Amino acid sequence: PLVALPPFTRELTAIKVAGLYGWRLLVPWQLAADYSYRQIPPVASVLEPTFLAAFAVVAAVPVLVWWSWRRAPAVALGLGLLALTFAMVSNLAFLIGTIMAERLIYLPSAGFCLAAAVALERATRRATAGTRAPSRVDIAAGGGAASATPEVVGLDLRRLWRPPIAVPLAIVVALYAARTWSRNVVWRDRIAFFSTMIAEAPDSARSHRELGSVLADHGKFDLARAEFERSLAIKPEDPATLYNLGNALLQERRYDDAIEAYERALAAKPDFADAMVNLGNAESLRGDSEAALASMRRALALSPRSASLHMNVANELFRLARRAEARDEYEAALALEPDAPEILTNYGAFLLTVGDYDAAVRVYRRAGDAPRVLVGLAAAYRAQGRAADARAAYARAAQLFPNDSGVRQLGDVLRRDAATASSPSVGTAAPSGGAAPPPGGGGATPPGG
Repeated sequence: PLVALPPFTRELTAIKVAGLYGWRLLVPWQLAADYSYRQIPPVASVLEPTFLAAFAVVAAVPVLVWWSWRRAPAVALGLGLLALTFAMVSNLAFLIGTIMAERLIYLPSAGFCLAAAVALERATRRATAGTRAPSRVDIAAGGGAASATPEVVGLDLRRLWRPPIAVPLAIVVALYAARTWSRNVVWRDRIAFFSTMIAEAPDSARSHRELGSVLADHGKFDLARAEFERSLAIKPEDPATLYNLGNALLQERRYDDAIEAYERALAAKPDFADAMVNLGNAESLRGDSEAALASMRRALALSPRSASLHMNVANELFRLARRAEARDEYEAALALEPDAPEILTNYGAFLLTVGDYDAAVRVYRRAGDAPRVLVGLAAAYRAQGRAADARAAYARAAQLFPNDSGVRQLGDVLRRDAATASSPSVGTAAPSGGAAPPPGGGGATPPGG
């Protein structure tokens, strides 16, 4: 990244990038969605051809603005708009955090298009100089002496059909249309898009990292790990890449390897809270709740107002049978986000398991209609001996989620209860608590790319 370069090298590289932008405006054929580290090498010498060409372009713009100010004011306006708007994203006056991105020249391209339109208008006049139709200024002057009114810039569309103009213009339009069509195909799905990023930016660590994350999301873990390793070969010990590698390993259930990746990410970036959270997830899934609790609390110290982190800490405390502390953390989470369905669901499961059925019902009724919520609500009603309410909660769950395994299991339990209650040889059964689903996993959400 530019920010890591010495000031002189940074300015030289920014000028080189300005030349690349100019070439993209003129010939938008080699496009790319990513130009991050190390796709654009820093300028090593002022004698580099790419730098010299870019410097000539950058130096020419203010000269052209000055030259055209009186001769062709519209050209000066277009080039001025181009220069002023590009200066804000050029990394020359100040750093913006992005070395190059095609989206940053959308506004500057308006100035370029204005200047190009004026150039086209002048080209048509020169190509058809012998047959030029009188302009409004000519008519107003009655064909007499030249008017002092500035010349109106206008484009007679009939001139565009003249072969000297029509042929090259048709070729340019056809090429631009073909490039637009071919570029749109890239966006058909995530794998196609990020695979194209690799083809366009093979030296970008980010491109390989992003493709690795997408491949992991599609279950292609071997290919994903290969992309992460390529990314790390370009940018060793990059915390973002190590974090995403850890996420992929966690999805593979390779908990020890995931823990190692997260620890490497934290060694490179000690305040990386997301890595702490998912390290805790991996440690929890490996069965080490003490280590998971320590990781979650480290993350919570960095983000004390994170409701999901309070919930994660509560989950680990509950697994360690530290119920009073767990209740306090669930309450702290709900104080920050009173209507968060996931926190309510986990807290409801906790209350159901510890036997506080009235509170469990109140919490579950605020949590929405997810399968775990309705199953937990029915279990709480059943534990209270409210069989009719339990059946009503189950009926809603079966209607909304007929294929959910937890809902089907609940139905089996309620049917056995009904059969036992109707048996003439068995008296009225005392209500039983029933098993509640344990609180959710260590993390607020499954780790992503």
